[in-house]
Amino acid sequence: MWWWIGVGAVVWVVVSIGVAIVVARVISHADLEDEAETLRRNEHHRGLRDVFRRR
Repeated sequence: MWWWIGVGAVVWVVVSIGVAIVVARVISHADLEDEAETLRRNEHHRGLRDVFRRR
C-alpha cells in the first residue's frame, strides 16, 4: 500500500517537471518573438532612414 504513495509522488514530480519545461519553452518562445519583432521594426526604420543618404 505504501509503495503506491511513493509511485504517485514520483509520477507527480515527473509530470510537474514536464509541465514546467513546457511552460518555460512557451514563455521563452514568446519572449524571442517579441525580441524578433522589435529587431525587425528597428531594421525597417533604419532602412527607411538610409533611403535618402548619399553613398
